[in-house]
Amino acid sequence: MRRFLVFLSFVFVVAGLRADMSTWGQLGKSIMIHPGLTTGAWDEEGRSDATNSGLADPMTPVGDGTYQYKAWLTPGVTYNFIFFAWTSSSPPTGLSANTTYYDIIPNSGSGKGMVTSTSSSTISGTNTSWFVDISGDARRAVWIPASLGSNATYWVFSNFGSSPTLTQVNAVPGNQSVSLSWTPYGEWGTGDETMKAADVIAGGMYHIYRSSNQPSGSWNFELILSTSGEHMSYTDTNVTNGTTYYYVVISSDAYDGTGLISNLYSPQTASSTTYQASAQPRQPIPVYFKVEKLDWDYVEKHGFIVYLTPRGFDARTYLNKIPARITRVYLPRG
Repeated sequence: MRRFLVFLSFVFVVAGLRADMSTWGQLGKSIMIHPGLTTGAWDEEGRSDATNSGLADPMTPVGDGTYQYKAWLTPGVTYNFIFFAWTSSSPPTGLSANTTYYDIIPNSGSGKGMVTSTSSSTISGTNTSWFVDISGDARRAVWIPASLGSNATYWVFSNFGSSPTLTQVNAVPGNQSVSLSWTPYGEWGTGDETMKAADVIAGGMYHIYRSSNQPSGSWNFELILSTSGEHMSYTDTNVTNGTTYYYVVISSDAYDGTGLISNLYSPQTASSTTYQASAQPRQPIPVYFKVEKLDWDYVEKHGFIVYLTPRGFDARTYLNKIPARITRVYLPRG
């Protein structure tokens, strides 16, 4: 049987517009690709047969904030791949020098920050990308449609990491103050330096929402702070003793949207006319956040995760839910 090759182009949709001039643009970007789902792609011999033998291939800045890599792959074959971001001797604040940070992604399911298409301008064709567990390591996977002809182009649009979600938010009460702190790791990260959410620290942001004493009906939160990803703490002094406060912290990656794709199905900012390739917009989002009869024991047992939904989107649809972390704190009287 004749074997056709497909021209696969990865568009690494990870950074803000003109990313080569931004904080995130200071980091190098690379990729490893390996056929099949038995051996996870990595920068070692025998784990990168679709790229180099043991060295991550650099991705090229396109100039509109995206990065691209082109590879000849075979229709009808499934490949797994992983991204890397690496620093120089002068890294952005919050990251270590001469360090390689890698793709922190789930080991199953799919994400709206990774889609495939036969077109570079619209999403067309069946989405054939997902996350997979290979011997305990999470990788991205893509199946190249067997129907593609010789020299066809297949696009895989991905952002670095998955939807960034904080692993923990802490709140310490003071006298008319609350000291908040959070971890710089993605939801699937650990305490290892290489597993930090580099795309949040270098060019991303944290958005903090606050509400006081839970009412019996709807629960209204207000945005009190948006701060750059290099910061991991904040002291709220606009509080009153004798009150319980709830804080929701959401992390957003460095991506700022691009006109490259016209109809990607992710939340938009209210003023934006371009769709986001990341699940997290760079700017603060208008939020519809309604909680009724909150079971705090349930929240605690399930990792203090809550979901925010931009106004105008159906909150019942999972694709419109943006994960965040919630915490509560009581300020004693006097």
